[in-house]
Amino acid sequence: MTQAFYAMAKHNAMGYSPFSIESVDKPEISEVARSYRVLKQLSPLILKHQGTGSMDGFLLDSTDQKVSIRLGNYLFTIRHEYSWAYATKKAGEIPRTGGLIIMLEPEEFLIAGSGVIVTFEPAFNDGALAGIGVMDEGEFINGIWVAGRRMNGDQSHQGRHMHLPGNDYGIQKVRLYTYR
Repeated sequence: MTQAFYAMAKHNAMGYSPFSIESVDKPEISEVARSYRVLKQLSPLILKHQGTGSMDGFLLDSTDQKVSIRLGNYLFTIRHEYSWAYATKKAGEIPRTGGLIIMLEPEEFLIAGSGVIVTFEPAFNDGALAGIGVMDEGEFINGIWVAGRRMNGDQSHQGRHMHLPGNDYGIQKVRLYTYR
């Protein structure tokens, strides 16, 4: 279902219709339901940012395990979580993962999806570095961001990256900064 995130953020899609949705086992806990819960929370922001250049989507699979996206003054490198040495991997084929990034402010971003590792750097090669000021996982309740767990220490690999685990769909808000 990461294709829905990608289609809406990358191609300004107004909807997404998965094939054979009516035959999903346990629909209330299916991948479709879990991904659509996150997309429903993000719908107002997706609509607000479509076509503005402040949002982008990404898909990763066995062929394309890394992509770079520039939003504002930052370059985001998104890797399939299976490329990470610490990832919990299942035997067999590499699953499709992905998500979207929305720039809320010049230094603040929402990243949503599943199964990715995201690193940050300044978009301009001027010797500066990017750091994570604050990173929280959370959700939107009645359109209001409600921060949950603060992602620092082990959760951010000591400030090196963001991880959206592949076993679920989630949203994290990150505030970045640059330094020399």
